[in-house]
Amino acid sequence: MNSLSLLSNFLRRGNFTKTSLRSMAGRKRFYKEASVAKANESFEVDLDKRKLKSPHGNILKFPNEALAHAVALEWNSQPQDLKLHLLPLTSLCYQVTDNIYDRTPKQIVDTVMQYLKTDTVLYFMDDVPELFVEQQEKWGPVIEWVNKRFDIEIEHTTGFKFPNISENAVPKLTNHLLSFDDQSLLPFEKMSGILKSVILTVAVVDRHLTCVEAVELASLEQRFQISNWGNVEWHHDVELHNSIMQTAAASTYIQLTNEVSTTSPLQESGAGG
Repeated sequence: MNSLSLLSNFLRRGNFTKTSLRSMAGRKRFYKEASVAKANESFEVDLDKRKLKSPHGNILKFPNEALAHAVALEWNSQPQDLKLHLLPLTSLCYQVTDNIYDRTPKQIVDTVMQYLKTDTVLYFMDDVPELFVEQQEKWGPVIEWVNKRFDIEIEHTTGFKFPNISENAVPKLTNHLLSFDDQSLLPFEKMSGILKSVILTVAVVDRHLTCVEAVELASLEQRFQISNWGNVEWHHDVELHNSIMQTAAASTYIQLTNEVSTTSPLQESGAGG
């Protein structure tokens, strides 16, 4: 299942855990339909006759029609009591549109790369034999993949030591991220934060891993602890599914802003704001 299909599945299900999450909005749905309209060289989403705007009052302008339709799908999937936590793709678009910290692409990528030396999949626990074996079996192949993919050398570590990372690793991964559309970089940062891993993020975007696989690998230690000592089941379900949904949203944004897509023609947008 690709990222967009996975995200759509979450939105259709709405309450995806045994415990209902509270609506962050606390208001009723104020529109009947979300639609997409062309506006000059970009696309916009209309909530009936209202333009979709960011929290800072900026009209959201999408670089391609596919991304606009994906955002419209989120709004059309909303229940009568609005649930803003079920608008992960819209939330990313808000962040990209407002860019409140006014960072350059290089500054964003430098922030992402800070996760590399503390990357989740590079810290093995050899003091817990069963977990150590599982980390070797599941994290090891991902490390091997990223080394081969970018012709770099990254080795896992144990204890409190930093992992061994070759001098060419950061420059090569930095150049790779900078090769993507500038608007994709905040979603890259978002996904790296969710997974606490640059390696898993790159693997998802490269389609070496699915979003579900990446989240499961990122939470390997937690799931091991739960299997041995137990946990509050609904809480773990909420956290897991939220991470998958957020990861799928970031992956969808990156894919739709960096891949050519075609849709049926739309009429020009009318006046409004």
